[in-house]
Amino acid sequence: MDLSRTTVQAYSATYIAGLTTTQLAALTRLELSYLLPKQIGALQATQVSSLSSGQLDGLTSTQFAALSTAGFSGLTSTQIKGLFPTQFDGFTTTELALLTTTQRVGLTTSELASLSPGQLNALSTTVITALTIGQVNGLTSTQIGRLNSTTFGALAVTQIGGLTTTQVKGLSPNEIANLTSAQFGALTSTEISAFSALQIQALTTTELSVLTTTQAAGINTHQVPSLTATQLNALPSAGVGALSSGQFVGLTSAQIGALSTTAFSGLTSTQIHNLTTTQAQGFSTDDLAVMTSTQAGGLVKNVVKVLTTDQINALSTSAMAALTSTQISGLSETDMGALTTTNFGALTSRELAALTANQVESLTTDDLAVLSAMQLSGFRATVLAELSDAQVGSLLSTSVIAALASTQIVALSTGIVAGLAATQMAALNTSEIGEFTTTQIAAFTPAALSALNAAQVAGFTSTQLSAMSGGQLSALA
Repeated sequence: MDLSRTTVQAYSATYIAGLTTTQLAALTRLELSYLLPKQIGALQATQVSSLSSGQLDGLTSTQFAALSTAGFSGLTSTQIKGLFPTQFDGFTTTELALLTTTQRVGLTTSELASLSPGQLNALSTTVITALTIGQVNGLTSTQIGRLNSTTFGALAVTQIGGLTTTQVKGLSPNEIANLTSAQFGALTSTEISAFSALQIQALTTTELSVLTTTQAAGINTHQVPSLTATQLNALPSAGVGALSSGQFVGLTSAQIGALSTTAFSGLTSTQIHNLTTTQAQGFSTDDLAVMTSTQAGGLVKNVVKVLTTDQINALSTSAMAALTSTQISGLSETDMGALTTTNFGALTSRELAALTANQVESLTTDDLAVLSAMQLSGFRATVLAELSDAQVGSLLSTSVIAALASTQIVALSTGIVAGLAATQMAALNTSEIGEFTTTQIAAFTPAALSALNAAQVAGFTSTQLSAMSGGQLSALA
């Protein structure tokens, strides 16, 4: 016959504390449920540990909250594992603070999910660190987001790396900003990809400076626009270079323009190749000044077209020298005319050969004056013929004249030929002299012809000589 509620509740706390484990075992689930809080508080550790799961099932959350610290310490991991979540969430913060790592083994995901933020934060850091990934996964995103700094800081790297994407979305900006270096390093690309824009903006420059290429791959196109200039510039070069084309396209022109030269140096030619014209317009002149020839290889014609003259002139000489004929064709006449002598002088003969007649016509005499003989060899005769006499005159240094090809010789206008000075004539070799047409021959001034030496004069053909006037012939004598 079961004891009545009145009978059980009449026992004093001292009487309860003196019961043997055998006597306690005789109490039914119902009888135990009659115990008052003060009676529950009298139970000792050995008494509590002796209770069966069936007996514990009858206790309420209020009764569990009444356990003394001694009584709570008697709970075994097996007993804890068998509790209902509604019973478990009755434990006070004082009790939970005493939970041992041995007792921790019995925690179920349902029990953990039932805890309030206050209860969860009451667990010792030792217990928090000891939680298995499976147990941690039992926490809700709300619980994760309300961990205090001490509790959150106790999470091990394996626990951080094992968070589900749902849990990751619950991380507060403060938690993200206070990740230890070890915890941050444990974040997977999948976890990072689950961050919201607000969470992305919470990442500190210290954290981003150690972002690995694997982690960087997790940043998605929706997150990229949320990164501030300071955050982007905190990325290591390898981190910037690890951004996929899809990620990189997510950057705004303002973000592109705010890249430091260090961050810019990490860009790959593939990333640059996939830039939109809008993004390219954001390039800062400081960044373009450190563009490598490899990076320049990624510029597409349409991007070159939208660059301003200031941006074009900011390109490093190595970048200028690496431009392909297709890229060169993207330069406008205004761009060509505004090129600094330094950048124009960096163009190779291959690049000069790709210039159109309109581009060539826009060149300044200052630009042409810095051309070397090797560069001039790139000018096609048809393009050379488009130059004005003033332009040709500015590029015909003695070294350039000595390097003119036969097709370039015949492309010189009679005005240019007539304007050749004695020093320029003296630079002609015998092969070049033999290439002048009879029309050009007629334009030579006697003064210019008088500068030729005997070997040069011997280079004239009989046809050329027959086209000379008496004055010209006299000058050759």
